[in-house]
Amino acid sequence: MSTEEQDQILSYLRLIRGLLVWLGGGVVLAICGLIAINITDHFDQIKLREQVNWMEPKVQQLWWRSPISSDGKL
Repeated sequence: MSTEEQDQILSYLRLIRGLLVWLGGGVVLAICGLIAINITDHFDQIKLREQVNWMEPKVQQLWWRSPISSDGKL
């Protein structure tokens, strides 16, 4: 095998290694982004649950005070 062939093979291997490094970095960034989105969504869900828990008794009071009969007519 000549040195020219060896250099060509090494250049292909360097190219493949470079692509793997870029793809690996992209995967790591994607996973970090998904974790950040998950954490943000978790806290949004907590806020939403607090708002629902605050509003639920008030809505139930309005419901029971309404003049709707059991058949749905006013």
